[in-house]
Amino acid sequence: MRRACARERSRGGEGVRAAVNPVVHLLVYLAAAVVFVVVAVGAFRRRGPRTATATSLGVLAVAGAWWSLADAVSVGPFDERVQSVAALASFPGVAVAVGAFACLGRSATGTGWIPSRAVLAGLSVEPILVTVTAATNPWHQLFYSGTAAATLGDPVLWERAPLFWLHALYSYVLIATGLVLVARGWWTAPPAFRRQRWHLLLASVVPVLVNVVNLTGAFGDLGDPTPLGFAVTAGVIGNAMFRQDFIAFAPVARDVLIERISDPVLALSPDGRLIDANPAALKLLLATAGPRLGTQLIGMPASLVMSCWGLFDADGRLVAAEDEPAHLTLVVAGTAMDLEVRASPLVDGRGREIGTVLVARDVTEVNAQRARLVEQLATIERLRSDLAEQAVRDPLTDLHNRRHLMERFGPMLGEAAGAGEPLAVVVLDLDRFKRVNDEHGHLTGDAVLIAMAQRLRECVPTGALAARWGGEEFVVVVPGADLTEGAVLAETLRRRCEAEPLGSGERVVRCTLSAGVAAYPVSGETVADLLLAADRALYEAKDHGRNLVRRAVPGGAAEDAGRVRRRRRHDDDVADEAAPA
Repeated sequence: MRRACARERSRGGEGVRAAVNPVVHLLVYLAAAVVFVVVAVGAFRRRGPRTATATSLGVLAVAGAWWSLADAVSVGPFDERVQSVAALASFPGVAVAVGAFACLGRSATGTGWIPSRAVLAGLSVEPILVTVTAATNPWHQLFYSGTAAATLGDPVLWERAPLFWLHALYSYVLIATGLVLVARGWWTAPPAFRRQRWHLLLASVVPVLVNVVNLTGAFGDLGDPTPLGFAVTAGVIGNAMFRQDFIAFAPVARDVLIERISDPVLALSPDGRLIDANPAALKLLLATAGPRLGTQLIGMPASLVMSCWGLFDADGRLVAAEDEPAHLTLVVAGTAMDLEVRASPLVDGRGREIGTVLVARDVTEVNAQRARLVEQLATIERLRSDLAEQAVRDPLTDLHNRRHLMERFGPMLGEAAGAGEPLAVVVLDLDRFKRVNDEHGHLTGDAVLIAMAQRLRECVPTGALAARWGGEEFVVVVPGADLTEGAVLAETLRRRCEAEPLGSGERVVRCTLSAGVAAYPVSGETVADLLLAADRALYEAKDHGRNLVRRAVPGGAAEDAGRVRRRRRHDDDVADEAAPA
């Protein structure tokens, strides 16, 4: 790591030293120190989330600046004793620089590595030992030997001792480790980061080559060129740092974040090969590809590795759209897995497409929750419909109630009028129903009403509206039926009631009914007119002996419906009281 063993005796003492002006030596090393300082300041200012990488680069630059300044003094136009002290003082910078370089190579791989306290303590041992050894070298001469070394004479005359070579071996081991890590990082880096890694690799090789040449003595008495090689390294890395944003824009996202997220992430090359995948993606691919492809899936055609995903056409081209996620279901370990896969292009700093990244999201639970939510919403809708239906249903007979009849009658009449079709209205009333309640009890009366409602459901045509108007009275609205067809329906119901008893179980009685029939437009053109006409016809049926069907007479005398009903109810009550038990 230092200058050549000794100048050649045959050349003469001062001839070689004068070959290169000491001031030039001094200025060259000072320039290297300036480069290191600039890089150190930039690294510490730009450290951002990648503290280990920035700190390693910054420490390397500080150590390089120290080393360059020490060498500047050791070769400058100074007293030999000053040069000797400076030459020995350069070794702490050497020891720290090689350790920092190894850390830089390790952290620059982008795995999120941070040196532990044990690593830092181990790397501190050699700089401390070499500092103590170099400082006490005149007493033991285990680092440099010879009379000049013992008296702090001309550093060019020093001879390298065993501890120097041990220090050199340690330094080269660390440098080699850093180079291997940098080379490995370059080889395995995604395409978007390879240019950065190549600059780092190139910058790392320069000082190594310079130092190897220096150890052979090829540089003679020109001084130690190793700091200059490291200055080149710092300059190249500084360029990558300032122009390529080496510290911030690096594979840290891929190695730290993507490696640790649970969503599968895959990178495909432009020719459709799998070039990268995080652990979640590899696990999924191995589970779906089967053992026939083995475990080394990186580098294989993605259409082959992902053949069961359905994302590629017959020619192996990716068909997943960037703006529309693909939804697919895979069977993993006998269990269905729903995936949502999005494809996005990978581009470099110049906007050139260098591949495609696929991000798969497991939406199995989301789909299950969505299905449960849809089912719950359907249940809520059914309950709402049931409640709404119950609000317009008669709780005893389950027919529509009077409220629903009045809400629907108007629209039905409007549709009939718009289509130029007739519409029949049938009003039915069970005869002497008060006597049924008085003689057989209200439970029997309820059973009769329920049976009558069921008979209505069996007899009325599809599309007709049957409702309980109140008490023992029912109303049927039949779209498309004229007065005659309405009367036929009413007569059918009357005959069934006359022939078949009403009720259920032990609560069965014979009960006839009377009916009044009206029709649009012959009996009226409004809801009120039609109900009034049918009600008058029902009164006529009651008035003529009950168990009859009467049609509304066109142009009949208009009479208030309420008055008709009150009079009919009064007549029924009188007749029930007068009828024999």
